[in-house]
Amino acid sequence: MRVPILNRTSLLSICALALILLPAFSGLAFSEPDPKTAIDLYNEGCIHYEQKDYEGAKDRFLTLVFADWHNADLFYNLANSYFRMGDFGRAILYYEKAKRISPRDDSIAHNLKLARANIIDKTEPADRNIVSELLVGVHSMLSLNEWTIISLVLYLLVMLSLAVILITRDTLLKTDNSGARNVIIKISKRVLIVSLILLLYCGTNTLVKAYASNLESGIVVAKQVKVRSGPSEDFAEVFELHSGTSARIHTTKEGWRQISIPSGLSGWLPKESLATI
Repeated sequence: MRVPILNRTSLLSICALALILLPAFSGLAFSEPDPKTAIDLYNEGCIHYEQKDYEGAKDRFLTLVFADWHNADLFYNLANSYFRMGDFGRAILYYEKAKRISPRDDSIAHNLKLARANIIDKTEPADRNIVSELLVGVHSMLSLNEWTIISLVLYLLVMLSLAVILITRDTLLKTDNSGARNVIIKISKRVLIVSLILLLYCGTNTLVKAYASNLESGIVVAKQVKVRSGPSEDFAEVFELHSGTSARIHTTKEGWRQISIPSGLSGWLPKESLATI
């Protein structure tokens, strides 16, 4: 029996969070005869989900996504709706979107793992050792903005430590009272060394995160798709992918995307078969 999807909180209680978005969506009209606001749709989606009408919940949450509401709770709820409907490809897509906004959310990570367990293609790299797992885990724990802020703080600390050392040393040469200043210099040097090491580590993570954020990636949403050696049906089939598979997008040409998967295989597939994260 499959492990039930985790309920981080009642969806009805999460609905209250949407109240803060009402000003941003004031006057927003949809195609219905009686225009509805974003808060109405969000609340209706929550109610439909609680009533196990996952199709209805999905439609309402998806309307908000199309209205450019990018929110971790919305993506999480939409992913849960797709999960319940058995569409694991789109569930993974929106769990990944939610994870980018809230990288440390345990519920998102847990449900993403559950969804991935239900897909056909197992394309993830081989198991890493403990050290690699730790490094990857720490890297994934923080967002690009958080890594950037930490790196900037460490840079300022390096500059401050260096300034203290230079100023104190210059003062030391002009006086005979060297005891306290020697202690300050020693402490500042240790702070400088530690800060430099941490800055190197955090700066590297920031650069890697920034590089990855500029690379387009996606999830296969077609039930099954043939990957070909070129951007046309005339090219030979290289391999086959199924819903839920993660892929790196390299280029797009005439309705086709050139992709590669973690196992190293690459090829071209129809653009509509892959949704970008």
